[in-house]
Parts: sequence; structure tokens; C-alpha cells
Amino acid sequence: MIKCKIVRYSETFKLQILKEMEESNLSVADIQKKYRITGGEKIRHWIRKYGKMNLISRIVSNVIVRKNQAWVSDITYVRKKSGFCYVS
Repeated sequence: MIKCKIVRYSETFKLQILKEMEESNLSVADIQKKYRITGGEKIRHWIRKYGKMNLISRIVSNVIVRKNQAWVSDITYVRKKSGFCYVS
């Protein structure tokens, strides 16, 4: 039986890693080598979840403080015989 060591990283560590990546322009491979983190998908997940590009979560946690302060919309296009129409 093969035993796998499960490593859990703290939120603080993840944010520190991403801050270092953004400031120093390091790649995922560079971070993996520096901190001996196996699996690049782990770091890519952190980037999606906590990275600079995750603006929505920062806005929600810092700006939106009451109900109906922010709205989201979606436009759906429906194909008809005469062309397209949209539902918003």
C-alpha cells in the first residue's frame, strides 16, 4: 500500500505566496521549486481563488454592506426562425 502525505496550507501562507508571485513576477514552477510544493494545479487553484484577478470577492467583502447594493444581470440569446432575440 502506498501512503500519501497530505499537506494542508494555511490561508496566510497561500496569500503570501500569491503576493510574492505578483510582486516578483514568479511563475508557478518557480514557486513550486522554492517552497517544494508538489502539483502545479494546487497553486493555480490558489490564484483563481485568492489572486489579484479575483476582484469580485474583494468588492463583495469590502464594498457591499447591505442588500440591493449590487446587481448582476445576464443576457440569454434565443434562436428563432426569423433570427435571434434575447431575454434579459
